[in-house]
Amino acid sequence: MRAAGLAQHSGELLLRRLLDEFSDLPLVAEDLGVITEDVLALKNGFGLPGMRVLAVCLDGDPANAHLPYLHERDCVAYTGTHDNDTTLGWYSSLDRETAQRVDFYLRVTPGAMPEALYAQPWARWRDSRSFRRRTSSLWARWRV
Repeated sequence: MRAAGLAQHSGELLLRRLLDEFSDLPLVAEDLGVITEDVLALKNGFGLPGMRVLAVCLDGDPANAHLPYLHERDCVAYTGTHDNDTTLGWYSSLDRETAQRVDFYLRVTPGAMPEALYAQPWARWRDSRSFRRRTSSLWARWRV
């Protein structure tokens, strides 16, 4: 119990000191994987943007937090991380059905990757009703 409290307190002290010293320091919270409530409280308490990874958003789950229309307003979207293959490598390794789902989702023709993922205007889709409708029909069409 004491160690967890110390870690939380230390994180708060560290962030407060960094931001006091470097007020314009652009920080992003790496909130991928299993994140505990105390880490979320620290992230949200300091107003830090989180991370979203586009290469993992098209797994067929309409509640996937990495889907652009589910992104928090303050987040940074990446095509992948050091844990993923390159965008082209990721796309090339997809099975046929998943690649078709990605192409449909991005409204691209086969072979348009990786540029298609880089060029997507993700921010405007986040609040777009037509994008949500299109995505909802995508999940109905391809059940995983």
